[in-house]
Amino acid sequence: FTKIMAGGGVASRFDPLEILGATQEEMEAAVEIAKDYGTYVAIHGYHDKSYQRALDAGVRSFEHGFLVSEDIVKQMAAKGEDIAWSFQCYMSINSFGSYESMPDFFTHEQKLKGVSVGKGARNAAKMMRENGVFITGGADMFGPGLQDKVKEDITCYVNDAGFTPAEALKFRTGNAGKVLKWSGPLDPYPTYALGTIAPDSYADILLWDGNPLEDIDLILDEDKLVLVMKDGLAYKNTLVDEDSIMYRPAEQPLTRAQVPY
Repeated sequence: FTKIMAGGGVASRFDPLEILGATQEEMEAAVEIAKDYGTYVAIHGYHDKSYQRALDAGVRSFEHGFLVSEDIVKQMAAKGEDIAWSFQCYMSINSFGSYESMPDFFTHEQKLKGVSVGKGARNAAKMMRENGVFITGGADMFGPGLQDKVKEDITCYVNDAGFTPAEALKFRTGNAGKVLKWSGPLDPYPTYALGTIAPDSYADILLWDGNPLEDIDLILDEDKLVLVMKDGLAYKNTLVDEDSIMYRPAEQPLTRAQVPY
């Protein structure tokens, strides 16, 4: 897919939040070209004007949007699973929650923009949930140490944004798998479903000692994570005894050549 900067950004030092980053004609042209390739367009934007242009142009994936009105949200909801809202919770609510919590490498002006966005994040999430907008987990985690905060991003959906654990986990599994299939002929797994454990599907599998549907914070405890399977290979498996040939402590990366079963 291709992504358009449809408005200003927090991490963009010289782009005010209020600007429009692309004309209606440019967005429509991008969507037309993407469709010719069998794929879709995503946008970065925060406010009504950028989202409205994108909706009118046929954009399918929407990042951020923490300053949009309920009118825009209702338009998004009306499109069902034809479009998706990509929600980055940890960064928007925790990192942008206050001036003091903003990343140290941001300038004063960037921090002010972040605070204004952070104030709208909870409200946007509430409107998206109440109106039934199709949501996926976002991937806007950047900067020193933040790349390792994806698990906190999932718990943030529940603890700070009001979603259920099942909804939060689905954002990054089944829902994300559906969006990835929008790539059409560019999809590297054209004959398989993604993000679901079913026949003719690809899915990585995580098992915890406990039920994250009852306590989402369980996923933060590495000792509770007893199985990590990726591409059919167990990178961690403490479900079995340590003397078992299938035991994997996940102390170092494994490859299929090292463990061919």
